[in-house]
Amino acid sequence: MGFAKVFYSDIQKIVAIKSDYKLKIFATYLNTISNIFYSISNVPISFTAADTIAKDTGISRKSVVEYLKALYKAEILHFVHFHINNSITKNYCTRWIHRKHTAEWAVTFGEYHYKIHRSKFKGGGIGVSEG
Repeated sequence: MGFAKVFYSDIQKIVAIKSDYKLKIFATYLNTISNIFYSISNVPISFTAADTIAKDTGISRKSVVEYLKALYKAEILHFVHFHINNSITKNYCTRWIHRKHTAEWAVTFGEYHYKIHRSKFKGGGIGVSEG
């Protein structure tokens, strides 16, 4: 919608990443956080697909996944993922400061969006899934 809440500390961490692709990492970061909304009615979580980020930024999907992993490793964004209906692997993302809530929020969103109970989710874990 033309607005994203960018934390100065996140920019400092991105600058400190040892990579020749910092601009692309920042573009990936910005595209991901642009879908994190802060309001009373929702939790600050993003579930933007790597394919969507690739389309929006013009960066290859494989590179997007690597940049998301770099953002996770640098403790900028926190990810959890799980498998839904044995066919979809979904990444959910929060800012690092909200990492204690990421799994709780992600499961709630997964149940709502896919209309299935959390007991039907398969596997999953912390970090970025390539699926």
